[in-house]
Amino acid sequence: MEGTILSSEFNSSPELVEKLYQYGITKTYHEGDIILDENSSIRSIPIVMKGMMKVIRTEEDGREILLYYIKAGESCIMSFLGGMHNEKSIVKAEVEEDTEIL
Repeated sequence: MEGTILSSEFNSSPELVEKLYQYGITKTYHEGDIILDENSSIRSIPIVMKGMMKVIRTEEDGREILLYYIKAGESCIMSFLGGMHNEKSIVKAEVEEDTEIL
């Protein structure tokens, strides 16, 4: 079962991973896709199941600053915090390699 394979990535129980797949929506993105853009509404808190994304902030002068990478078994803390407070995103999340999120 797919969730059982990923349980080691999450350092959690296979039951938890199964529930995530059962109640979540899985989407696949390709290298270069933008999952979240600056100033957009945060509608979900993605969990990376496979692949990798990078989180970037754009400075006033247009320079992009790499903040961190999100790998399999991880989520975006900026999305989590912004989503909790119904705020607009202050970062951009770009797919670094083909990625599946839940």
